[in-house]
Amino acid sequence: MKSLSWQISFFILTLFLFSELKAQEYNADKESRILYLFEKSRELAAENNYTLAAKNCKEILSLDSLNTDAAILLARIYSWNAQYDSAATIISEILEKHPSSYDALEAATDNEFAAGRYKSSIEYAKIAQKHFPDKEVFKSKEIRADLELKRGQKSNRIHLQFWSDFIEGNDPWLFGSFTYTKKFKKSGSLSLRYNYANRYQKSGHQFEADAYPILSKRIYLYLNAGLSNSINFPFLRAAVEPYIKLPAGFEASAGIRYMSFVKESLLSFKEGEVIILTGTIGKYSGNWWFSVRPYFSYSDNNWSTSATLTTRRYLSDPDSFISLNLGTGFSPDLQQYAYNPDLQYLKSNRLQLDYQQKFANWYIFNLGAGYAREEFQNNIAKNRFTLIAGLTFIL
Repeated sequence: MKSLSWQISFFILTLFLFSELKAQEYNADKESRILYLFEKSRELAAENNYTLAAKNCKEILSLDSLNTDAAILLARIYSWNAQYDSAATIISEILEKHPSSYDALEAATDNEFAAGRYKSSIEYAKIAQKHFPDKEVFKSKEIRADLELKRGQKSNRIHLQFWSDFIEGNDPWLFGSFTYTKKFKKSGSLSLRYNYANRYQKSGHQFEADAYPILSKRIYLYLNAGLSNSINFPFLRAAVEPYIKLPAGFEASAGIRYMSFVKESLLSFKEGEVIILTGTIGKYSGNWWFSVRPYFSYSDNNWSTSATLTTRRYLSDPDSFISLNLGTGFSPDLQQYAYNPDLQYLKSNRLQLDYQQKFANWYIFNLGAGYAREEFQNNIAKNRFTLIAGLTFIL
């Protein structure tokens, strides 16, 4: 009996030790896997591969639901990908359990700022300063959010724009505009603009109004109306285009523009009138914006098509960016292709690079340069070079 009892005890002890050994091996493998996934997630996020980075973070949390480092990184990834509400949900859950977490408070401050919720960003920054009074970074974040909050309360802008086209065999074409914009807190914005153009030694004057009424959280409108002296601009122009914000950072629109270059043919759909069907498909991806806009123009019983592709990289804020625009074809909606009965465009390919930067929350400066190769009737081809400069005052 003693021998049997000893054998049973030995078997149980061996089984226990084996289980412990296997558990240690499993834990070691799990920790190694978590460490690998975390480092890989950081690398992928730095490369703007947010989808795969987020997938790795979720796998870490499936292995260890209490891993706050992975949770905060996932929140950061959501925020970088403009999924601010998803990021805020994760951060709030962490702060409920760890109200003095440095990383969570910093992530919350940054996420609310990126989302444009500046009051909330200031509140998180103040909470963080109570827990970490020696950390100046949170005071800097509070000041940054306070400046943006004050800037957002400035609802008026005045924009001056000047540009010139240099075309082979022609005198330079000169353009200028003065725009006043009023932003309304919930209903959108309204802009009043005066345009000037000097082409073929003739001066044209146009007055325009643009409105962007907000209909809901996902839908807003673009409305436009303009009148001129019929020189270099259409006598009358009007436009309507609804925009809708779609999931995954997409945006789409579809609209119509009407132009009449001859007073006598107003709404008669004869010579000198143009109807343009257009729209956009756009996508936000991190700090990038991509969009394509086709134009289908009908005038004088003929259809023509054109298209533009825009790539924009946002910098420190929504008012600062670098933009590249590629286009083919021509449309009267583009001012350089305004109606001219003596000039028939056959083909056009163009590119334009723009840079815009905000300074001190009071000014926005923009520069642009473009090139186009254009073909006309009678086998005529010319190069067009464009220079643009503008200044906006934020009031």
